[in-house]
Amino acid sequence: MKRLLLLIAVSIVWSGSVLQAQEYEYVPLVREGIEWGYKNGEIYRFIGEEIINGKVYKQLGNSSRDYPDSYKIAGYAREENKVVYRLYSKDAEEVPIYDFNVKQVGDIMQAWHTEPGYFGMKVESLDSILVNGKYRKMIKLENQRGECIEGIGSTETGYNILYPFYQITSEFDEKTKNKLEYVKNTATGKNEWQRPNDNLDDKYEYVPLVREGVEWGYTGDLGDYRCQIKGDTIIDGTTYKKFYKYTTCGLQKNTPCYVVVRENDKKVYYREITGDNREERLIYDFSLEKGDMSILYSRSALDYMQIDVRYVDTIQVGSTYRKRLEYLIHDVIEGIGGLKNDWLVAAFTIAPCFPDCNVWIYLSYVKNLVTGEYEYGNKGACGDTYAYDPYVKDCDFGYYNYNWGSVSGFTHYRIQGETNMNGKTYKGLYSLTGDSSASSEQTLIAFVREENKKVYFMDGEKEWPWYDFTLEKGDTWTIEAESPLSRHGEKIEVVVSNVDTITIGGKSRKRISFQGYYSWVEGLGDMESLPFHTFYGIPTCPCGDDMHYYRVNGDFVFKASTYWGLPIVDPFIDGNYIPFIKEADWTYYDAAPSGTTIFPRYHLAANVFNSEGVYMNDNVYYWLYRYEGCDFDESVSRQKLVLVREENQKVYVLDSIDGKYVDKLLYDFTLEVGDTLRMDEGSYYHRPEDGDDWNAIPGRKRCDDRMYWKNDPYGELDPYSGFEVIGIDSIVVDGQKRKAITWNNGNTWVVGLGEISEYPLAQFYMDYTTCITPPFYLLYQKVNGEYSYEVLAEHDFTPDPCVSGIVENKSSSLRIAHTSDALIVTLPGTSYRLAELTEMTGRLAWCAYLDGEAEEVTIPTAALSPGAYIVTLSNDRGEHIVQKVMIQ
Repeated sequence: MKRLLLLIAVSIVWSGSVLQAQEYEYVPLVREGIEWGYKNGEIYRFIGEEIINGKVYKQLGNSSRDYPDSYKIAGYAREENKVVYRLYSKDAEEVPIYDFNVKQVGDIMQAWHTEPGYFGMKVESLDSILVNGKYRKMIKLENQRGECIEGIGSTETGYNILYPFYQITSEFDEKTKNKLEYVKNTATGKNEWQRPNDNLDDKYEYVPLVREGVEWGYTGDLGDYRCQIKGDTIIDGTTYKKFYKYTTCGLQKNTPCYVVVRENDKKVYYREITGDNREERLIYDFSLEKGDMSILYSRSALDYMQIDVRYVDTIQVGSTYRKRLEYLIHDVIEGIGGLKNDWLVAAFTIAPCFPDCNVWIYLSYVKNLVTGEYEYGNKGACGDTYAYDPYVKDCDFGYYNYNWGSVSGFTHYRIQGETNMNGKTYKGLYSLTGDSSASSEQTLIAFVREENKKVYFMDGEKEWPWYDFTLEKGDTWTIEAESPLSRHGEKIEVVVSNVDTITIGGKSRKRISFQGYYSWVEGLGDMESLPFHTFYGIPTCPCGDDMHYYRVNGDFVFKASTYWGLPIVDPFIDGNYIPFIKEADWTYYDAAPSGTTIFPRYHLAANVFNSEGVYMNDNVYYWLYRYEGCDFDESVSRQKLVLVREENQKVYVLDSIDGKYVDKLLYDFTLEVGDTLRMDEGSYYHRPEDGDDWNAIPGRKRCDDRMYWKNDPYGELDPYSGFEVIGIDSIVVDGQKRKAITWNNGNTWVVGLGEISEYPLAQFYMDYTTCITPPFYLLYQKVNGEYSYEVLAEHDFTPDPCVSGIVENKSSSLRIAHTSDALIVTLPGTSYRLAELTEMTGRLAWCAYLDGEAEEVTIPTAALSPGAYIVTLSNDRGEHIVQKVMIQ
């Protein structure tokens, strides 16, 4: 279906077929002579070139409609092979912001955006659009408003040309983005694209800010909370509305009021009713127009400040059209208030101003409680996701025991079945034991039932209360002395210290907190101690039990994957996965092109109490070191390489882009055959671009120290098309089978070990060309001082000086001839009964039994991947000859 998107353009369906040459023309985005105009009056143009780090960039100039010729530099951009890159400053890291190479629905545009993850958006649809008599590709991305058009960019730009996907919906609603208004050719004066007229002014109506029946939801440095205006009060002869702030799901009857507000002539005033400072103050003035100045009170500065209105427009809010005023870094909307707080802190963003006004708070939503419609945002009100979830239902759940920085054990439980006793229906609460949940044995602990949000359990013939999810703040919960909930046989009376909501499994749940004890969560119970142990007291040591999964109908409602950055691996539900993040040492063998053999050694300091853990972005990371010497603890030469963490069988490196610390993928052990990884800035394996200093890359250089660029006719793998998994095998490590992932460039990842055929942080920098001869591989890994993996017996080169008496040189000078599809091995004598060819991982690639009289053996290689292999000959006496060989 055709859609009218431009004043001078129509779209037709992009069928995937190639358009005629005279119909389609790729137009670059980074070009001079084009002006991008935005609804707030800002103008952007590319105005000249500058060489930065050996690359040619266009300067992006920023001006305004009031001063169109007064430009300041807003950043830099360049375009290569239909990929647009940006630098927001000369010393910043280059990142891609568009990739117009996507070809079909489902492709991933590897470009920067501001949602968690920061890279990668899926193509939702592809069209073409007619601009100035030529067709251009138009791309719709999932979860992004507007379209991306070649030569124009995003039609819903959230900040400017360099930040096309600046869309954090928890901070800025899509209706308040700085939208692109037109794209104009400055030579002809004609628009290439223009936004249709919204015609909002004639639909405008004023909606007061101070009104009842509305809930404001906020998120930020103080956590999530909500606000409402409800009820009147008279102070000093003036009528005010009461303003409430709360964290519960809905305004509770015992919620205190700290602030009152009133509105008159589109001006909003507030005053605090506690403390020493109770003067009325002006915080909003919606009568202002563009260029006006007003004096409004700043609660962060604790003083009145001059506020200049930079821009005024009309936007759609729900079914109404309202005025929006833009200050320097703060927008306010009629009936909505401020979108965030900075130096202009309003009563609607933090109430009361305690303990610190200098915090960041963002408006998540405004919901009309009468109609149920959102006036701002489109989700977040807890009532939308809240429905009481009973505790007593068929489910499985488990806890991990932690003790001084390590996970030391697991316990598992199940609720199921029905039993009638004394006219009441109970379910059984069981403990589970065994190797897996599928083959577990269960032991009955108690019978449990639930009625009116209260949970009871049977102890012998007596029923006792266990949970009461009707409790509110200030209520008292009593445990009788005879109750099994009382650890020392004494009566306990506990006061509810707080009631709020917490989101788990996509549902808002009531959380009840007690003074000096653990909390209860609706539907899950006590998540911080074992069943019936809530009131045993909180231990003074860093030890205890935490829930690590809760499962209903086979689906996880809750699953904790890490404890202080260390992966939680429970064989009962996770199988035999071995985490990469652990206290361990890796030693590699590197013959090196120079002929000098080295043994690179790495240490991962993943221990909670060794002061190595770094807390950032709500995650705990650990340092990966490279060191010299045989013992990390005694090494005098250590180098911190990167901070790493692991979650859900994926390992991440903490890196920075545009001043933000982000996770970059290092390993993904969930990959299967056919999966790919793109080697762009979203991955830690990002390769250097043309012009970069190849000698500065922390990898090994082979042959003539040259890197094959992606446009080289020799056909080196294109790092932007990704590397592909071509094989999944299992190898035995430390007595257990582990998943081994083989890549199309010859690298191999092994669960718990990581990369075994290249440096762990440079594995995709390597170009596997025919001139590579020096071997390189993981020699051994040690965990807790013990070998968990080693190929010392097969190591037929210079022995590791740190390992003595473990392996002797078993090499004989085997004569091995290479043909295009085979290895011809000349046997050094008779009586050899078995010939084997194994990969460096230990996986058998080929074998054959010999008749004992043969003089040579032919090993077929046509179906094998290039790389290093081990040839092993065995005789009747159990003796072996081992020699490494390279297959090209």
